[in-house]
Amino acid sequence: MSTISQVSEVLQWVLNEYPRMIERKTGFVQRSSAKLDGVTFVRGLVLGWMAEPEASYSQLRNCLATLGVDVTSQAVEQRFGEASAKLLKEVLNEGVKQVISHEGVVPELFARFNGVYTQDGSILALPASMKEQYPGCGGKSRQAGLSSLRLEVRYELSHGGMSGPWITAGREAEHKGAAREEHLPEGSLFVGDGNYFTLSSMRVRGKAGCFWLVPAKANLHFYDPQGIKTDVVSYLKQHADEKVVDVQIQAGLKDRLPCRLIAVHLNREQRRVKARDTVYQPASSKGTQTRGPKGGKKSSKEEESAKKQEDEQEQIAVSRLGDPPDKRA
Repeated sequence: MSTISQVSEVLQWVLNEYPRMIERKTGFVQRSSAKLDGVTFVRGLVLGWMAEPEASYSQLRNCLATLGVDVTSQAVEQRFGEASAKLLKEVLNEGVKQVISHEGVVPELFARFNGVYTQDGSILALPASMKEQYPGCGGKSRQAGLSSLRLEVRYELSHGGMSGPWITAGREAEHKGAAREEHLPEGSLFVGDGNYFTLSSMRVRGKAGCFWLVPAKANLHFYDPQGIKTDVVSYLKQHADEKVVDVQIQAGLKDRLPCRLIAVHLNREQRRVKARDTVYQPASSKGTQTRGPKGGKKSSKEEESAKKQEDEQEQIAVSRLGDPPDKRA
């Protein structure tokens, strides 16, 4: 699917037809004379939250009024519950099933694999009343340990398309979530961040005939090609004069995992650009760390951290681990 008309057709189905098919199944509608049915409720919330992500009940009521349904703010509030949650989740799942892909030219690098998949998740805060069902993450902030959920999705980068979303408690680690149960096709490439890197999970992917590419952790210990035990930082310091390091290693000290370690040495100007574009602001009162533009005076701790990060970047620019690809890769 690649044209605007096709996308429009899918959205019409997901928002105008599908909610009507499942409104009774989910328990959202009990009688046919319901003023606020599944279709109007879904459309009202989607349009209302698109315009204002933190819309109040009165704002949602006004949005519903534009769709021809005149209800009170209290009536809107009363419609939120277990049934509405089931309805919205079913609509979301149906929307994801309507895969948007294309048949265009695939980049030569991607064409070497049977699909190139990347995966990531986000944490969404929930009311404290849902703590038992969705326990939140740890930490020292005011919001820590209350309630949150992790929403994970997987994208296929060659032709487009998405799998998921997988919903788990915010406390669950990404590499332990429900998404692990859905296996990738043989010959595919998985690209993920460091949170998805565990020796056991990468070994499973390798045995299934899949390739993988993830950032190497600075504290990773391994055996180099000569069988000498070392770690990433120490090894790269010994090869600081090499612009590119590409070696076969055995990751881990006990359960050794054969893979490749690839590192690229950034020059001083590249490090300056990276440091200038990546500036982290202090945590807000809600315990959320944000990324912001350059500016503001840094504390001594921030300066020390920035210096340490720059020193590490001088040796570790891009560190990736992956199963040895075939000759085509």
